[in-house]
Amino acid sequence: MQVTHRSLSPVRTTVILLAALALALRAACTSASAPSAEKSGASSGGAATTAPSAPRTAGAQATASAQVAAPDPCTLLTREEAAAANGADLGAGQRGRGASFNQCDFREQATGRLVSVSIDRGPQSRAEFDQLRRMFAQSREDVPGLGDQAFVASTPGAIYVLKGDALLSIQIVGPSVAGGADLRSRLTSLMTKALGRL
Repeated sequence: MQVTHRSLSPVRTTVILLAALALALRAACTSASAPSAEKSGASSGGAATTAPSAPRTAGAQATASAQVAAPDPCTLLTREEAAAANGADLGAGQRGRGASFNQCDFREQATGRLVSVSIDRGPQSRAEFDQLRRMFAQSREDVPGLGDQAFVASTPGAIYVLKGDALLSIQIVGPSVAGGADLRSRLTSLMTKALGRL
């Protein structure tokens, strides 16, 4: 019995070769997908190429947690209390947010006078408080009886209090606010009210 071998047409040969090439490419992509996904996951997680990437990621998580846990500082003082301490007709509190803290500013737009309240809550608060103490060493005056530790800095006219894992600060800005005992009295009065609502 004679078997007749048919030669493939040029068109069909080309189709077969293209199909084989497509299968080879698909197999190559499949085998490379696992390492590619792993690399992509590392990038989306925010890991840096430097050695401290893991601590920085943990720090970012701690910062996010602190930001969520920090209460609304606009609830710690009323507009009337802020205005009385500043001696100006301040507006309603305007909320702001930093990397790990929440802030509320009672401001008089025409003059720039304001009372600013901020709170940072988390494991970083102690280190931040100690850093502020060093920063304002020349104008710092300790205030006993407020929180765990407290001090007034005549420049920039602010009081800082550490209470547990919370760091609170209140600043008064305005030409009618004198320094010394008057400033300390106003700041201490405001902070006492704020701590009572924390």
